[in-house]
Amino acid sequence: MIKKRLFTKILMMLFLAAQMGCVRFIILHDTLTAEEHNDLGVAYLKEKEFEAAEKEFKRAIKKDRYYWLAYYNIGTLYLQINKEKEAEHYFYKAIVYNHECADAYNNLALTELKQDDIRHAFYFIKLALEYAKEGRYRYLDTLATIYEKESNHEEACKALHASSEAAPETEKEAYQSRYKQKCTKLFSND
Repeated sequence: MIKKRLFTKILMMLFLAAQMGCVRFIILHDTLTAEEHNDLGVAYLKEKEFEAAEKEFKRAIKKDRYYWLAYYNIGTLYLQINKEKEAEHYFYKAIVYNHECADAYNNLALTELKQDDIRHAFYFIKLALEYAKEGRYRYLDTLATIYEKESNHEEACKALHASSEAAPETEKEAYQSRYKQKCTKLFSND
């Protein structure tokens, strides 16, 4: 009888322990908006938590398939981790939903440049410069990188100079320093 009682108590304790371990929270409805998922993705991206960022951007897109910023951000993520084809796909999607997104055109230029497609890189950077409302100095910097890749040092330095002149006061010194260092290096290699 004592053995039976002991066995029953052990069995009940195991059952309770199993029940306590099985407590789960189930989210039946995602209460976050597309913008909130996107913002979470950006935060994860800044921390270089790429898988978590990717999930959040995809959740944002699932919530709102027309939300161009999530497409742009996931494209940026893929560009950072050297998945150029995926990046290219998402930048194109961002442009479909916001055809004036200069940053997407700039990043498409960088994506094409990474794939050694100079012609398309020039095409996209020209669109970025055309649609630029602010941040033009960054696009001029990309243009300089394209010229440099093409070994057109004179045009690269012109673009770098224009970039350093267009940079905001908070970044002007860094861009001017980059211009001087880069052009000195480019012309010393000739």
